[in-house]
Amino acid sequence: MSADPLKRLKILYINHYGTFGGFQRSILELISAFPQGMVLPHFITPRGTGADYFKKLNIPVTIVPGGLSKFDNTQLSYYRGFRWLILFRELCYAFPTIYTMWKFKRNARDFDIVHVNEFTCILPIILAKKMYKKPVVMHARSVFYDNPQSSISRKIVRLIEKYTDKIIAIDETVASSIPIPSKLVVVHNSFAVKSELTSTANTFAERLATIPRHRLNIGFIGAIHTNKGIVELMHAMKMCRDNNLDVSLLVAGTGNTPRRFLVTNILNLLKLNQDKNQILSDFIAQHKLEAYIHPLGFSTNANDFFRYIDVICFPSHFNALGRPVFEAAFFHKPSIVAIRDPFPDTFVEGKTGLMVEQGNPASIYNAIKKLYDDPGSINAMGEQAYDLAVKNFTPETNSYKVLDIYRSLINAP
Repeated sequence: MSADPLKRLKILYINHYGTFGGFQRSILELISAFPQGMVLPHFITPRGTGADYFKKLNIPVTIVPGGLSKFDNTQLSYYRGFRWLILFRELCYAFPTIYTMWKFKRNARDFDIVHVNEFTCILPIILAKKMYKKPVVMHARSVFYDNPQSSISRKIVRLIEKYTDKIIAIDETVASSIPIPSKLVVVHNSFAVKSELTSTANTFAERLATIPRHRLNIGFIGAIHTNKGIVELMHAMKMCRDNNLDVSLLVAGTGNTPRRFLVTNILNLLKLNQDKNQILSDFIAQHKLEAYIHPLGFSTNANDFFRYIDVICFPSHFNALGRPVFEAAFFHKPSIVAIRDPFPDTFVEGKTGLMVEQGNPASIYNAIKKLYDDPGSINAMGEQAYDLAVKNFTPETNSYKVLDIYRSLINAP
């Protein structure tokens, strides 16, 4: 017998990062787009700005003390060399993760589905299935490190296949990396220009009003981390200055939560520190780029930022499209992206933007120069980027796809 399609669904979401970022924004965009009252969410999450924002939207939250245990087998960050040391932290996080999920079960909270926000949450996925006896939906937001020669990769695939009921990949690039086609479905991330997430008064408008416009205004938005390609982009901007291009770079975002001095030094020594906030500031000062690079800080409402820029730059090391690319597309802005062999559901070379080589400042500079010399192409690519965004990243369409997944699992025998 089919469940009532109008029945309210109680969904337990497991969020893996405390700091508010693309992962949290994506799941909140999804929840915000559900028909009002149709989904009653509850989050298990580490403490941080992400949890604060869930509470701000009146979503109940259960805090995991310390952090949620993860096992990183993404294409970019799978464990090797000194990165194995990070696993010690995740083993320590296993205890509060187990305790929090057990305590949640003991309190007899009723829900219909467990929705885990990324495949790195292997332990929470297993615990959710074993403890709660409910269908488990797993989001895949990063490219999986699918190495047939790796016993670890093979083991993780078997665990995901055993303990999840449905896998939602955010695009075809991510889907192609996960060798479990029987449980896989693609539902793109979404962006609403007007939503609860963009209604905050904390915008960039006041800061942008003080920055003079240039012939080409480039945007970067996200964490100021090595893996986002910010270092290469800084060097590309220096090349622009050295070649007398009238361009500016607007950087919207921050680094990590401040760490203790000793922890920061250890991470720097082991080359595990992704946070490049200080390096960005030092680079600007050292090369006298104050007129070219403008740090703006963080805001959940980036609409003014997207309206101001001419092109978004996402030179990450992920070999995947990030949220900034399709968010900018809703404002008719093309992109400069570090990606190999993109699928046409997210990016079309020369149509919606320009591809650059990962980790190569000269490649980024050449793409900037190409747009600088042909401003007409910016508008043309921006229109095609907008058409693609409307086709694949509309909240209402994608939220109904996820609702259908929830209902199909509840109705399953």
